Amino acid sequence: YQVKYIKMPPEHPLAPGAEGSAPPPDVMATYDPSGGAAAPQPVAPAPPPAAAPSVEVDLLGGFDSYTGDPPAPAPAPVANDGLALSPSMTMSGDEYQGHWGTISDADAIVSMVPLARMPPDTGTVEQALGTCHIQTMASGELPAEFKFFLYAQEASTGVLFLIQSNLDKTSGSEPLMIVTVKLANAMTVANPQALVDQLMGLMTKALA
Repeated sequence: YQVKYIKMPPEHPLAPGAEGSAPPPDVMATYDPSGGAAAPQPVAPAPPPAAAPSVEVDLLGGFDSYTGDPPAPAPAPVANDGLALSPSMTMSGDEYQGHWGTISDADAIVSMVPLARMPPDTGTVEQALGTCHIQTMASGELPAEFKFFLYAQEASTGVLFLIQSNLDKTSGSEPLMIVTVKLANAMTVANPQALVDQLMGLMTKALA
């Protein structure tokens, strides 16, 4: 005769090998056609543990998505020395992370924006930048700094500005916002640094 082993479904709460569980009864293993006692049957080994799932880094994890009221639409894009930003640009968190991850860190441009005073909270910065169509994806306050994830789009070319910035809350009376910018859809941009410099000028005016 044949001995069958019943394999428990993987979602069973007491799968073989789990802590506090016992091997499931095997009715066929105790069957003896002659009516005598069945010989001891070996217990099937527990299946190997499933591989741990891969971990994905969440760029925006731990920070609050912007929930404030968006600024009122402007009749025309805001211009600054030739730079015009779109007033209707929107982007999801997945899109933001997707664009950011496909651009090498070596292509990021780091700049600094001087502030006249330390803002009391992240909302003050978000509202000021929103008036010139620099949108907030997420922000947060850490013990020693404010952190912002921002974005904007040049109205005429569609170039995307992906911005991460932090503001040291202990920097004293002359705070500096450190700004890291990556450009997406920028194949036709001949001078990325000049374009980012224009953006920094716009941010400086908004936060003055």
